[in-house]
Amino acid sequence: RLDKQWTGYAGPTLLAFLLLLVPYLLFLMLDRRAGVDGKEKALHTGEEKTGPFSVLRFLRLVSGGLASAAGLLMLFVLGMIYRPLAPSPLGGVLTVLSFFIAALAVGGVMTSMWLGHWYLVTPALSERPLLFSTAVVLIAIVFQILLTLVGATVGSPAISTAATHATQSTATAIATPMPTSSALSTPTAVKPAGVPTVSPLSMDVLGWLRILLGFAFPLVLGALTWKLARERSFQSATGMLYLIVVMTLAGEVLARGMFLSAL
Repeated sequence: RLDKQWTGYAGPTLLAFLLLLVPYLLFLMLDRRAGVDGKEKALHTGEEKTGPFSVLRFLRLVSGGLASAAGLLMLFVLGMIYRPLAPSPLGGVLTVLSFFIAALAVGGVMTSMWLGHWYLVTPALSERPLLFSTAVVLIAIVFQILLTLVGATVGSPAISTAATHATQSTATAIATPMPTSSALSTPTAVKPAGVPTVSPLSMDVLGWLRILLGFAFPLVLGALTWKLARERSFQSATGMLYLIVVMTLAGEVLARGMFLSAL
């Protein structure tokens, strides 16, 4: 049920993304004015007076822009590959969009967590970068909630699969023979052939776990992290970001598992 026409573009796009990251990281390390601390050092040494333009900065921005474009293209290709799993054309659009929003949420929370460690060794930095990255995470989670609500009204692969699993579990309960005393000595197949294995947890339970781990807890902890960062309590904010990382990753794993269960 996957779109095989797009699978051939996944490998070259991913390779281009990885190759474009190499020059960007190289120019990032060579550019001494990159970042907040680099600008402060350039201001103290008088290098900022020469003007904002530099070859390294230009190359860093170009390579970073190309790498970002390749990453966005990779997300689009993945979304188009799994688009046929949606039950409707609008559901296919939401499927492609979900890849971008999920990448924003996971990438944002990982960046915030790494940025929080920077504040632990340099506590005199401004809190604005951490506030901005935390706000991006909160916005991404809100977008995920809205996308889930819209997808529930349109119909998503996870919802349709839940009904399928419920039907299969009922059919399995009826078709499975009960062991008798005469059959104790002879091995008997418990599950009929051709009947798929049913998960020990229902799709409803997995859905609630996804809501709690992927939406509710990260949203509450993200708001608390933003408040702690505003009060310059960076150590506590970094600890909260650790929890958000774990819960966001767990929520994404559950979401992908429910989505791919339609295969």
